[in-house]
Amino acid sequence: MGKKVMVLANFYARQGEEKRLEPILYQLMEESRKENGCLTFEFFQNMENSGRYSFVEEWDNEENFSAHLAAPHLAEAKKLMSGLLMQEQEVYTCISADQDAAAL
Repeated sequence: MGKKVMVLANFYARQGEEKRLEPILYQLMEESRKENGCLTFEFFQNMENSGRYSFVEEWDNEENFSAHLAAPHLAEAKKLMSGLLMQEQEVYTCISADQDAAAL
């Protein structure tokens, strides 16, 4: 089946662009949740900085996560976000550790 994939993606809105960015991120979440292998896809707004948003994602395996990265709705969201972000989004991707590694 493969290893699970966990993703944390951070987005930083340009000042004043929060209300334009939020619906794009929300739609991306909704479309991604429909994808094969998506176990979790949550959308959060930072409590201290209202212009910072995060996705927390869990995918059942690397193959389905790779398919997500090639999904048309992801490419469209990236295009729509152009100019709304202060910087390139930060994406941290991890795979589940083998149980054998815990025994070392």
